[in-house]
Amino acid sequence: MAAKLKLILRKIPWFLLANSAILGFGWLVLPYWLYVLAAVFLYLRSSHERLKFWISALFLVAYPWFTVEWFGGMAVYFGVLFAVAWFLLLGVKQLFFLKRPQAYAMMSGILFFVGSLFFFWRLDPVQYFAALLVFFIFTALLFWEFYSFAAAGAVSSEAAKQGAFIFAAVFSLVLLELGWAVSLLPIGFLSSAAFLFLIFSVIEHSFFDYIAGSLHKNRIVFNGAVLILGTIIVLMFSSWSPGL
Repeated sequence: MAAKLKLILRKIPWFLLANSAILGFGWLVLPYWLYVLAAVFLYLRSSHERLKFWISALFLVAYPWFTVEWFGGMAVYFGVLFAVAWFLLLGVKQLFFLKRPQAYAMMSGILFFVGSLFFFWRLDPVQYFAALLVFFIFTALLFWEFYSFAAAGAVSSEAAKQGAFIFAAVFSLVLLELGWAVSLLPIGFLSSAAFLFLIFSVIEHSFFDYIAGSLHKNRIVFNGAVLILGTIIVLMFSSWSPGL
Protein backbone atom coordinates (compact mmCIF):
# COMPACT_ATOMS: atom_id res chain seq x y z
CA MET A 1 0.00 0.00 0.00
CA ALA A 2 2.87 2.40 0.81
CA ALA A 3 4.34 1.95 -2.67
CA LYS A 4 0.97 2.64 -4.25
CA LEU A 5 0.53 5.81 -2.20
CA LYS A 6 3.89 7.11 -3.48
CA LEU A 7 2.52 6.88 -7.01
CA ILE A 8 -0.52 8.98 -6.23
CA LEU A 9 0.86 11.57 -3.81
CA ARG A 10 2.37 14.87 -4.92
CA LYS A 11 4.29 15.28 -1.68
CA ILE A 12 3.68 13.92 1.80
CA PRO A 13 1.95 16.73 3.73
CA TRP A 14 2.87 16.21 7.38
CA PHE A 15 -0.14 18.07 8.73
CA LEU A 16 -2.33 15.65 6.76
CA LEU A 17 -0.55 12.74 8.41
CA ALA A 18 -1.04 14.33 11.83
CA ASN A 19 -4.76 14.93 11.26
CA SER A 20 -5.21 11.40 9.97
CA ALA A 21 -3.46 9.96 13.03
CA ILE A 22 -5.66 12.02 15.35
CA LEU A 23 -8.82 10.93 13.53
CA GLY A 24 -7.70 7.32 13.19
CA PHE A 25 -6.62 6.76 16.80
CA GLY A 26 -8.21 9.60 18.79
CA TRP A 27 -11.24 7.52 19.72
CA LEU A 28 -8.93 5.12 21.60
CA VAL A 29 -7.99 7.76 24.18
CA LEU A 30 -10.75 10.38 24.04
CA PRO A 31 -14.37 10.16 25.16
CA TYR A 32 -16.40 9.34 22.08
CA TRP A 33 -18.34 12.63 22.13
CA LEU A 34 -15.08 14.58 22.22
CA TYR A 35 -13.69 12.50 19.38
CA VAL A 36 -16.80 13.27 17.29
CA LEU A 37 -16.36 17.01 17.87
CA ALA A 38 -12.67 16.83 16.90
CA ALA A 39 -13.45 14.75 13.80
CA VAL A 40 -16.18 17.13 12.63
CA PHE A 41 -13.89 20.15 13.19
CA LEU A 42 -10.93 18.68 11.28
CA TYR A 43 -13.17 17.42 8.48
CA LEU A 44 -15.00 20.72 7.95
CA ARG A 45 -11.84 22.84 7.94
CA SER A 46 -9.99 20.57 5.52
CA SER A 47 -11.33 22.20 2.36
CA HIS A 48 -13.50 25.04 1.08
CA GLU A 49 -15.90 22.29 -0.08
CA ARG A 50 -16.79 21.55 3.50
CA LEU A 51 -19.36 18.78 2.97
CA LYS A 52 -17.64 16.98 0.10
CA PHE A 53 -17.55 13.21 0.76
CA TRP A 54 -19.75 13.69 3.81
CA ILE A 55 -21.09 10.13 3.53
CA SER A 56 -17.63 8.60 3.88
CA ALA A 57 -16.81 10.97 6.73
CA LEU A 58 -20.04 10.03 8.50
CA PHE A 59 -19.19 6.33 8.34
CA LEU A 60 -15.64 6.97 9.57
CA VAL A 61 -16.94 8.93 12.55
CA ALA A 62 -19.52 6.24 13.39
CA TYR A 63 -17.27 3.19 12.93
CA PRO A 64 -15.24 3.62 16.16
CA TRP A 65 -18.36 3.34 18.29
CA PHE A 66 -19.21 -0.05 16.78
CA THR A 67 -15.58 -1.12 16.97
CA VAL A 68 -15.43 -0.49 20.71
CA GLU A 69 -18.70 -2.34 21.23
CA TRP A 70 -17.92 -5.39 19.07
CA PHE A 71 -14.16 -5.56 18.45
CA GLY A 72 -12.64 -3.97 21.53
CA GLY A 73 -9.71 -6.37 21.58
CA MET A 74 -8.75 -5.47 18.01
CA ALA A 75 -9.24 -1.72 18.35
CA VAL A 76 -5.65 -0.82 17.42
CA TYR A 77 -5.87 -2.73 14.13
CA PHE A 78 -9.08 -0.95 13.25
CA GLY A 79 -7.40 2.32 14.22
CA VAL A 80 -4.77 1.71 11.55
CA LEU A 81 -7.47 1.13 8.93
CA PHE A 82 -9.35 4.26 10.02
CA ALA A 83 -6.17 6.38 9.95
CA VAL A 84 -5.38 5.24 6.40
CA ALA A 85 -8.99 5.88 5.33
CA TRP A 86 -8.95 9.39 6.84
CA PHE A 87 -5.61 10.09 5.17
CA LEU A 88 -7.03 9.11 1.79
CA LEU A 89 -10.32 10.94 2.33
CA LEU A 90 -8.72 14.22 3.42
CA GLY A 91 -6.06 13.90 0.73
CA VAL A 92 -8.66 13.49 -2.02
CA LYS A 93 -10.78 16.28 -0.57
CA GLN A 94 -7.82 18.66 -0.47
CA LEU A 95 -6.49 17.63 -3.92
CA PHE A 96 -3.19 16.23 -2.65
CA PHE A 97 -3.31 13.17 -4.88
CA LEU A 98 -2.25 13.03 -8.51
CA LYS A 99 -4.61 10.15 -9.18
CA ARG A 100 -7.64 10.90 -7.07
CA PRO A 101 -9.82 8.04 -8.39
CA GLN A 102 -7.32 5.42 -7.19
CA ALA A 103 -7.02 7.09 -3.80
CA TYR A 104 -10.78 7.36 -3.46
CA ALA A 105 -11.23 3.71 -4.47
CA MET A 106 -8.80 2.62 -1.74
CA MET A 107 -10.65 4.71 0.84
CA SER A 108 -14.13 3.52 -0.09
CA GLY A 109 -12.84 -0.05 -0.24
CA ILE A 110 -11.72 0.21 3.39
CA LEU A 111 -15.10 1.63 4.37
CA PHE A 112 -16.95 -1.16 2.60
CA PHE A 113 -14.73 -3.90 4.02
CA VAL A 114 -15.14 -2.69 7.62
CA GLY A 115 -18.89 -2.24 7.13
CA SER A 116 -19.12 -5.78 5.73
CA LEU A 117 -17.22 -7.11 8.76
CA PHE A 118 -19.74 -5.45 11.05
CA PHE A 119 -22.63 -6.82 9.00
CA PHE A 120 -21.51 -10.45 8.99
CA TRP A 121 -20.28 -10.38 12.59
CA ARG A 122 -23.59 -9.12 13.96
CA LEU A 123 -25.91 -10.91 11.53
CA ASP A 124 -28.80 -12.09 13.71
CA PRO A 125 -31.30 -14.65 12.36
CA VAL A 126 -34.02 -12.98 14.44
CA GLN A 127 -33.42 -9.60 12.77
CA TYR A 128 -32.18 -10.97 9.46
CA PHE A 129 -34.25 -8.83 7.09
CA ALA A 130 -33.63 -5.67 9.11
CA ALA A 131 -29.87 -6.35 8.87
CA LEU A 132 -30.14 -6.86 5.10
CA LEU A 133 -32.03 -3.57 4.78
CA VAL A 134 -29.35 -1.71 6.74
CA PHE A 135 -26.65 -3.29 4.59
CA PHE A 136 -28.50 -2.27 1.42
CA ILE A 137 -28.77 1.35 2.59
CA PHE A 138 -25.09 1.37 3.63
CA THR A 139 -23.97 0.02 0.25
CA ALA A 140 -26.31 2.34 -1.69
CA LEU A 141 -24.90 5.40 0.07
CA LEU A 142 -21.32 4.35 -0.72
CA PHE A 143 -22.17 3.66 -4.37
CA TRP A 144 -24.09 6.93 -4.66
CA GLU A 145 -21.12 8.95 -3.43
CA PHE A 146 -18.75 6.89 -5.56
CA TYR A 147 -20.74 7.51 -8.75
CA SER A 148 -21.12 11.22 -7.98
CA PHE A 149 -17.34 11.50 -7.63
CA ALA A 150 -16.36 9.23 -10.52
CA ALA A 151 -18.80 10.75 -13.04
CA ALA A 152 -18.08 14.39 -12.10
CA GLY A 153 -17.20 16.26 -15.28
CA ALA A 154 -17.97 13.27 -17.50
CA VAL A 155 -21.74 13.86 -17.62
CA SER A 156 -24.10 16.74 -16.93
CA SER A 157 -25.16 17.41 -13.36
CA GLU A 158 -28.73 16.28 -14.05
CA ALA A 159 -27.56 13.07 -15.71
CA ALA A 160 -25.16 12.50 -12.82
CA LYS A 161 -28.01 12.70 -10.30
CA GLN A 162 -30.13 10.21 -12.23
CA GLY A 163 -27.16 7.97 -12.95
CA ALA A 164 -26.06 7.95 -9.31
CA PHE A 165 -29.50 6.81 -8.18
CA ILE A 166 -29.72 4.01 -10.77
CA PHE A 167 -26.11 2.91 -10.26
CA ALA A 168 -26.47 2.81 -6.48
CA ALA A 169 -29.79 0.95 -6.59
CA VAL A 170 -28.67 -1.70 -9.10
CA PHE A 171 -25.26 -2.54 -7.67
CA SER A 172 -26.43 -2.32 -4.05
CA LEU A 173 -29.12 -4.86 -4.91
CA VAL A 174 -26.48 -7.08 -6.52
CA LEU A 175 -24.29 -6.94 -3.41
CA LEU A 176 -27.31 -7.43 -1.17
CA GLU A 177 -28.20 -10.66 -2.96
CA LEU A 178 -24.59 -11.80 -2.87
CA GLY A 179 -24.40 -10.91 0.82
CA TRP A 180 -27.51 -12.97 1.49
CA ALA A 181 -26.08 -15.94 -0.44
CA VAL A 182 -22.66 -15.70 1.23
CA SER A 183 -24.25 -15.50 4.68
CA LEU A 184 -25.61 -19.02 4.11
CA LEU A 185 -22.10 -20.42 3.62
CA PRO A 186 -20.09 -21.59 6.66
CA ILE A 187 -16.96 -19.66 5.67
CA GLY A 188 -16.86 -17.22 8.58
CA PHE A 189 -17.40 -13.48 8.73
CA LEU A 190 -13.85 -12.55 7.63
CA SER A 191 -14.04 -14.56 4.40
CA SER A 192 -17.59 -13.36 3.75
CA ALA A 193 -16.51 -9.73 4.08
CA ALA A 194 -13.41 -10.35 1.95
CA PHE A 195 -15.49 -11.87 -0.85
CA LEU A 196 -17.91 -8.93 -0.96
CA PHE A 197 -14.97 -6.51 -0.79
CA LEU A 198 -13.53 -8.23 -3.86
CA ILE A 199 -16.80 -7.75 -5.76
CA PHE A 200 -17.07 -4.12 -4.62
CA SER A 201 -13.51 -3.34 -5.75
CA VAL A 202 -13.98 -4.93 -9.18
CA ILE A 203 -17.17 -2.89 -9.70
CA GLU A 204 -15.41 0.34 -8.70
CA HIS A 205 -12.34 -0.14 -10.88
CA SER A 206 -14.42 -1.33 -13.83
CA PHE A 207 -16.53 1.82 -13.64
CA PHE A 208 -13.44 4.02 -13.45
CA ASP A 209 -12.15 2.24 -16.57
CA TYR A 210 -15.50 2.84 -18.26
CA ILE A 211 -15.43 6.56 -17.46
CA ALA A 212 -11.85 6.80 -18.71
CA GLY A 213 -12.75 4.94 -21.90
CA SER A 214 -10.31 2.10 -21.15
CA LEU A 215 -12.80 -0.68 -20.43
CA HIS A 216 -11.79 -2.71 -23.47
CA LYS A 217 -11.88 -6.47 -23.94
CA ASN A 218 -8.50 -7.14 -22.37
CA ARG A 219 -9.42 -5.07 -19.32
CA ILE A 220 -12.69 -6.94 -18.87
CA VAL A 221 -10.84 -10.26 -19.09
CA PHE A 222 -8.28 -9.02 -16.55
CA ASN A 223 -10.97 -7.88 -14.09
CA GLY A 224 -12.76 -11.21 -14.52
CA ALA A 225 -9.53 -13.09 -13.86
CA VAL A 226 -8.90 -11.04 -10.72
CA LEU A 227 -12.41 -11.82 -9.52
CA ILE A 228 -12.04 -15.57 -10.15
CA LEU A 229 -8.55 -15.77 -8.63
CA GLY A 230 -9.59 -13.69 -5.62
CA THR A 231 -12.62 -15.89 -5.04
CA ILE A 232 -10.46 -19.03 -5.12
CA ILE A 233 -8.01 -17.51 -2.62
CA VAL A 234 -10.82 -16.45 -0.27
CA LEU A 235 -12.35 -19.93 -0.38
CA MET A 236 -8.97 -21.61 0.12
CA PHE A 237 -8.25 -19.63 3.28
CA SER A 238 -11.79 -19.87 4.66
CA SER A 239 -12.29 -21.72 7.90
CA TRP A 240 -15.51 -23.38 6.67
CA SER A 241 -17.03 -22.94 10.08
CA PRO A 242 -19.46 -20.35 11.49
CA GLY A 243 -16.62 -18.59 13.37
CA LEU A 244 -13.64 -16.80 11.83
